[in-house]
Formats: sequence, structure tokens, C-alpha cells
Amino acid sequence: MQPETYVILLVTLGTRDEAERMGEGLVDAGLAARGSVIPTIHSFYREDGRLQRDRESLLIVTTLPGKVGEARAFIREHHSFEEPHIVTLGTEE
Repeated sequence: MQPETYVILLVTLGTRDEAERMGEGLVDAGLAARGSVIPTIHSFYREDGRLQRDRESLLIVTTLPGKVGEARAFIREHHSFEEPHIVTLGTEE
């Protein structure tokens, strides 16, 4: 019997509370096996031609390859950012 292959989603959110709610929602909906929150990260990015710096929270989501699309859709629907930053690590089947 082969072990399950998982995909990791990394999602930045504005606050720890939002990250916890998102993780709990994904697990409760059956779209993630696990969610973990790093409460404070420092993010750097360009917006409107200027370097931006923010403190955000990072949600680490463990899911199955067949649930990645639904999990990403759930995140986009419930995220407070207009365009959430979601990084997918692993193979989507």
C-alpha cells in the first residue's frame, strides 16, 4: 500500500484570526487534511510601482491532489484580499 501523496498550499492572510478561520473552514469542509498557521510573517512585494511591506499571517494547508481546485476556489471565495496569494507545492493530478 502506497502512502498518500499530499499537496501543500501556502496562503497569506491579513491576520492570524483570518488565517485560523480559513484553515478551520477548509478542514471542516473536507477540503484539507490539516491547516497550520504561522502568526506573523513579513511580506515584500511591488504594488502601484512601489515596494510594499506588510505583516501578514501564513496558512499552510495540507490537501490531496484531487481537492486542490476546490480548496483554491474556497480560499478565493472566503479571502478578504481581492486577489489572494496562493502558492501550490506538489503535484496536482
